Amino acid sequence: MPTIPKDVEEMLKEEAERSGVAVEELLVEIISRALNKPPSLKPIGERLLKALREFREKVLKIEGVVYVVIPEGEFHESNVLVVISRVDLRVMEDIVKAKFSVEERYGDEITINPYIALEGEEVISKGQGGFQT
Repeated sequence: MPTIPKDVEEMLKEEAERSGVAVEELLVEIISRALNKPPSLKPIGERLLKALREFREKVLKIEGVVYVVIPEGEFHESNVLVVISRVDLRVMEDIVKAKFSVEERYGDEITINPYIALEGEEVISKGQGGFQT
């Protein structure tokens, strides 16, 4: 593995501290951008976790949303589970608006990919392990 010059290492540490992420996560992001590939969602970064928590707060205010769970990793190719009480176009629109609002606040540096499930769906009970609050 190549070594990182001391001045570059210091710049990485400063940027990681400023942005609230680990140096390793910052390196994954830099390398992913260089390779033109999206960075992995695992492990969940502090910045993404903060954004997901903000998203959860917004979404829980929407009438028809039962609960919102942030998994420790991806859940059916999503990074947040939103459970709704009924299929309602307005509720779905409000969830998507909350997603874009939070992403915009973070300068589109993060992506919120909600999995919207109807209360009582089997997929919810199967995925309960590995969720964090």
